[in-house]
Amino acid sequence: MKIFFNGVRGSYPIAYPDNIEFGGNTTNISILGKNKELLMIDGGTGIRTVGRILMQGKCRQGQGKGHILITHTHWDHILGLLSFTPFFVEGNVFHIYAARTECVSLKKIFEGLYDKDFFPVAFKDLPAKIVLHEINPGQSFTIDDFTIMTMQLNHPNTTLGYRISDGESIFTFITDTARIHVVPLGEGFLSIDDPHYNEFVESYEKRITDLAHKADLLVYDTHFREESIKGREHWGHSTPKDGIRIAEMAEARQLILFHHDPDEKDNDTREKERIAKDIAKDKNFDVYAAYEGLCVELPSLKHNKEELNCK
Repeated sequence: MKIFFNGVRGSYPIAYPDNIEFGGNTTNISILGKNKELLMIDGGTGIRTVGRILMQGKCRQGQGKGHILITHTHWDHILGLLSFTPFFVEGNVFHIYAARTECVSLKKIFEGLYDKDFFPVAFKDLPAKIVLHEINPGQSFTIDDFTIMTMQLNHPNTTLGYRISDGESIFTFITDTARIHVVPLGEGFLSIDDPHYNEFVESYEKRITDLAHKADLLVYDTHFREESIKGREHWGHSTPKDGIRIAEMAEARQLILFHHDPDEKDNDTREKERIAKDIAKDKNFDVYAAYEGLCVELPSLKHNKEELNCK
């Protein structure tokens, strides 16, 4: 499979001269299978690039289809769906998968995203057919040739991490997650004062390690650096040290730093990558910082700057 990085920024999109190298669009990953099947993760502003490419093929004639896995429905992970052009062509069919929550249905969330007070087209009036799938954390399912496993991450509300296999390689995507031993943030997670909390932490760390076990590529939330996370541990994010620790325990083959802080300039991201490489120099895996336009081919781990081609 090929992994395309179309949006690697967290929180909100940016467009500054000193952020051009790594890019300013928010979260979107596209996965192209061995038979050209397309799977997307998250609908941040990076998904607009995918929409533009899809409109060069079957989506332009209303014969396109696709599948979008959503980690969670915070703005930076769904905002790009408002301008995802294939949604506005009748005949296209897209399936969206996201966590089932206690408080509100997925349908209600997307109706709110396309509310008439904020956007001119209501969700129910989108010309394409949008099929919503609510996923229970821990649930496994298949899409085309992909087998997908999930788990709930340590982030406000209910956030999913994904393990995706095509029988030849494994890709694990873990973004928007905080240090579980410092602060519990997930919906339904135990509080630190709970007498069973230490057992919960052990169980959580085993599950997140299992999700990344022997992954050819692990993408991990490194929104903060060690100096910038102080006082912000409750924001729901991690650092390169956290990603390196999980990659080592999971025996992953390569780690990519992801969800860069919007206040992080290119020089900061390069320095974050350099420090991470130094920390991991004696490990059995390589570390790189994600940037827009990066393509990683699995299982070879070959890096290119390549545009998605799924016509």
